[in-house]
Amino acid sequence: MPLEMFMFATTRMALLIGGAIGGATFPLFAQETTKNDTVIVTSPVQSGATKLATPDIETPQSVSIITRQQFEEQGATSVRQAVSYTPGVYSNQIGASNRFDYIVLRGFSDGSLDNVYLDGLKMMGDTNSHSSLVVDPWFLEDIEVVRGPASVLYGRSSPGGIVSLTSRKPAFDAGGEVKLFAGNNNQRGAAFDVTGPLDDNERVAARLSGMTRYADSQFTPLKEERYALMPSLTWRITDRTRLDLMAYLHRDPQGGSHSGLPYQGTVVPYNGGKISNTFFEGEDDYDKYDRRENMVGYNIEHLFDNGWSVRQKLRYLHTKVTLNQVYAAGWLNETALNRGYSGSGEKMSAIALDNQLDGSVDTGAINHRLLVGIDYQDRSNHTTGYYGAFPPIDAFNPVYGAQPDYITLYSREKHKLRQTGYYLQDQMSWDRWRFTLGGRYDRVSVSNIDKLHDSRSDLDKNNVSTRAALLYLFDNGVAPYLSYSTAFTPTSFADENGNVLEPMKGKQWEAGVKYAPLGGNSQYRAAVNRSTQPNNATSDEPTAPARARGAIE
Repeated sequence: MPLEMFMFATTRMALLIGGAIGGATFPLFAQETTKNDTVIVTSPVQSGATKLATPDIETPQSVSIITRQQFEEQGATSVRQAVSYTPGVYSNQIGASNRFDYIVLRGFSDGSLDNVYLDGLKMMGDTNSHSSLVVDPWFLEDIEVVRGPASVLYGRSSPGGIVSLTSRKPAFDAGGEVKLFAGNNNQRGAAFDVTGPLDDNERVAARLSGMTRYADSQFTPLKEERYALMPSLTWRITDRTRLDLMAYLHRDPQGGSHSGLPYQGTVVPYNGGKISNTFFEGEDDYDKYDRRENMVGYNIEHLFDNGWSVRQKLRYLHTKVTLNQVYAAGWLNETALNRGYSGSGEKMSAIALDNQLDGSVDTGAINHRLLVGIDYQDRSNHTTGYYGAFPPIDAFNPVYGAQPDYITLYSREKHKLRQTGYYLQDQMSWDRWRFTLGGRYDRVSVSNIDKLHDSRSDLDKNNVSTRAALLYLFDNGVAPYLSYSTAFTPTSFADENGNVLEPMKGKQWEAGVKYAPLGGNSQYRAAVNRSTQPNNATSDEPTAPARARGAIE
C-alpha cells in the first residue's frame, strides 16, 4: 500500500534557535488527577467530548486519544491512517486513496467526510461535492476520536461521533526539528518544525511548521504531491488574557488515485483471470486532481478573578478543487471494461465561530461546572460538474490514448449553509458521582441554487439536541457509566426533484465501564451502544441525486 510506512529511519536534527541547540519536548496530553480520601487516579485529559479539559476517566462517553508519538510510529500520512487502529473506526472506505479523510464511526458513513474538527471548530467541508478539507498529521499534536452523538456541543454532526484534531501550538521553550524521509512507491519528502519565544519577557511565542511530500501511486502514472505550511503565534496579553493566531496553507497539485475496479476480476477471477493490482483504468491526460486550501483563525481567552473564563474561536477558510477522472463502469465483455468520466470545479468559502463562557458554582454539596455557548457556521460552495463517457479499455492488455466519446456540462450550483446554535452543559459532581446534562437549540438554513436550470431549493429547520449521562468513580479506578444523546445532521443533498432533503436525526444509548489502574497511566474501557438513524441520506451514483435510504440501527 502506498504511503503506509517509512522504509528508512527518519533523520532528526536539532535547530539552532536563539543561540541554544536543543529539541523541545512537547507533552502528548495533559494529566489531571482525581482525588478522594484514599486514592489518586491519574487519567489523560480530553476536551473533544465536553469542550472543556476533563479527565477521560470522568467522561461518560467512549473517547480514544491518539498521541503524536503513536501516529508518527505508524508512519501515518493522513488522519484516516492515524485513526485506523482505533476501536469503532473504519477508515479504509476508499482503499489506497489519500485525497480525503473518510472516517466512518460506529458504522455511520453519512458523516465520514464531515465529522472532523480542528482546535474545536468544524472543518466545514461540503459532503455534496469534492470540497473536503484535510490537515496533514505533521501539524497535529494529538487526535481525539469521540464516539457517539456530539450535537449538543457541536450542532450538525453524525450519530457515529466526531474526530477532534489539535494543532501544534507555539512553545515558550525554544526547540525544533527537521525530518527527511523516503519509502516505498518512490516516496520522499522533508518536514521542519521550529518554535520558541520572541521576546525576553516570554509574552510572545511563535511556531512555524512545514512539509513537502511526493510519491508514486499504486497506479501508474498517477502521483501524490503535497506542500503545506502552518505559522502560529501565542501572545500572553496579560497574566489572564491569551491570544492564539494560526494559519494553514495547503496545496495538493496531484492527488493520486481515487477510483475502484469490479469485484469480479479483482477479489475473485473473471472468466478465469484477475486484473493486475497496478492496472490503471483511466487516461493520463484526463485524470487530474488539484486542491488548494487556506485557513486563518484565532482563539482569545480571558480568565476572570472569580475563576470563570470567556473565550472566542474563529476560523475562515477557502478551498479550490479541480477534478477530472476516467473511471471503470462495469464489464462490457470478457476482457473490456466500460468507462465513464466525471469532472468538477469548485470554490468554497466558510467561516466558523464559537463563543464560550465557563465556570463553576456550588449548590449545596453539588458542584456544577457550567459551559454556555453560541456558535455560528456559514458556508458557500460554488460547483460546476461534468459527466461523460470514454471508449472501453481492455483490463488485461490496456492501450491508452483514447479520446472521450462525449463530455457534457450537467450542473452549475451554489450550496449554502448557515447554522446558529445555543448550547448549555452542566457537569455536576457529588461525592463520587458525576452527572452530565446538556441541551442545544439550532437554527439551520440550507439552500441549493441551480444556476444551470435557474431554480433553487431552500430548507429552514430548528432542532433541539439533548444529552444526559451518569458515571460513578470507585476507589479502585473503575468507572461505570450510562448515557443518552441525540444527533442532528442537515446536508445539501437534494432528491430527484431538486428539493433539499430533510435533516437526518439519530439517537444513542451507551453503557460502559472505564478502568484506570491506581498509580499508573494506562486505561482500559469497554462499552455497548444502541444507535439509530431513521432517515439516512446518501447518493446513489456520482451524478445522481441523493435519496433517503431508510434506517440505520
